[in-house]
Amino acid sequence: MKTITWKELKEKIEKLTEEQQNAKVLIWGESTPITEAFFDIASEKDCYADDWDFATCESDLEERDNESPGFELIVSKGTPYLNYL
Repeated sequence: MKTITWKELKEKIEKLTEEQQNAKVLIWGESTPITEAFFDIASEKDCYADDWDFATCESDLEERDNESPGFELIVSKGTPYLNYL
């Protein structure tokens, strides 16, 4: 699967029928069934590591967390994204 930009997403949405465009947005996640989504903007940095089950906000990190295998910043403050309910 190829990731897309917001511009590419907009172009794909414009090709949908009027009925499809007015339907609720759904997203699929590896550990989440298909569920309703909403547009959000990150209020702070989010990080993730290979041995974690979920991403966490920078303000919730403990000092040793950045030593976890595969630790990385995945979202910067102000980044728009689709979230799920």
